[in-house]
Amino acid sequence: MLCSILISATVPVLSAEPECGTSDKLLLLACEDGSARAYDVSSRKLLLTFGIGNEPVTTAAFISEESVLCGCADGDLVKFDLRKTSECISSYSIGAGAVYSLLYMGDGRVVTGHGDGMCTCWNLQHFSNSVVRLTGPDIDHITAVRNAADNVYCSCRDGNVRRYSIADFT
Repeated sequence: MLCSILISATVPVLSAEPECGTSDKLLLLACEDGSARAYDVSSRKLLLTFGIGNEPVTTAAFISEESVLCGCADGDLVKFDLRKTSECISSYSIGAGAVYSLLYMGDGRVVTGHGDGMCTCWNLQHFSNSVVRLTGPDIDHITAVRNAADNVYCSCRDGNVRRYSIADFT
């Protein structure tokens, strides 16, 4: 399971706080049963379940206080609204390899790392004509994608960490 945490002011969470600093936080889990689940951290209770399908959900992340993006083992990305969990907002098919990592850049761009070694940067609003494929890992799968300053870093099963300049993603 992979997870993401959101500090939320708009999603109602329960008020019990057994630990310090856990109020107003949601934990998002990507699950192998084809779902993603959001938990209220302070009460440790399940709040939301997103049914994606039969394929395992391999990564999930909050992309706003209202939206969740989930990557699946079949290479698809699925976007959900936290207020309407029974229906997906949109679905994107971006490759044959499982999506193992995703990074939301905050400006509509998403960087994804795949099981077939592909790393892509694309725009949620203009998906069809905005995909940038990053080179380097060949067929070794991408295990994580993170950013710092003006760079994106991709770790790979081959033991290398690759750095890409965000300015090159346009």
